[in-house]
Amino acid sequence: MVGCYLYKVRSERAKVAPAVLIATTLKEDGRRDVLGFQLGNKESSYNLKAFYRVLKNED
Repeated sequence: MVGCYLYKVRSERAKVAPAVLIATTLKEDGRRDVLGFQLGNKESSYNLKAFYRVLKNED
């Protein structure tokens, strides 16, 4: 099971609020492991798909 979380980063200097994508997996014992994270320029399906492609190719 893989989950992806989106966190918006706030900055008074930035014109566009960047987003941090974090992929985690849930282990059998209930703990979560971070599989990867990426900073995107905004919240979009394009950034999410690109993030999944990067994770898939890092095997």
